[in-house]
Amino acid sequence: MSDNTDLYIGYTHLVARHKKTIWRLCWRFCRGNTEQCRDLMQDVALVLWTRLDRLRDNATPKEERQWVILTTRSVLHNLHRRPHIDATTITDALADQLANDDTNAQVSETLQELIAWLNPEDRTFVKDYLFGYQRHELAVKYNISPNAVNKRMQRIVQKLKTIKDKLYNQSEKK
Repeated sequence: MSDNTDLYIGYTHLVARHKKTIWRLCWRFCRGNTEQCRDLMQDVALVLWTRLDRLRDNATPKEERQWVILTTRSVLHNLHRRPHIDATTITDALADQLANDDTNAQVSETLQELIAWLNPEDRTFVKDYLFGYQRHELAVKYNISPNAVNKRMQRIVQKLKTIKDKLYNQSEKK
């Protein structure tokens, strides 16, 4: 138990000694955004805690400072190169906002309407494509060559264009 306490006390002293250096590096990284800098400080502090065993016990103050700087830069670099994924959950308000987005909603609605006019085989093929199947996956699923997948998709797109032209020309005549 005292080992953990001693380790924690050593860690808090380490962070306290190098707080200004860590802050300065985080500040530069986030270009002066105080809240983001505080978040980065926490990220760095967590990594320092998990990597504390990598710091030599007999490290000089200069070596200790250098280790803190390199660890901080490593954390910041890794945060920068990671793709940022928006972890916002879709709330009811956000779902309503997305549904009210005219461009996406209209395109999706028009596409669904046009797909409904296709024969069942083509409709299933297009829905699989829209669902995210890759060209080679569609080829395996439908037992055709990858080139045949491209040709079939081109033929279906041409059909959809023809259907669209007929539908919109009829609506303009009325």
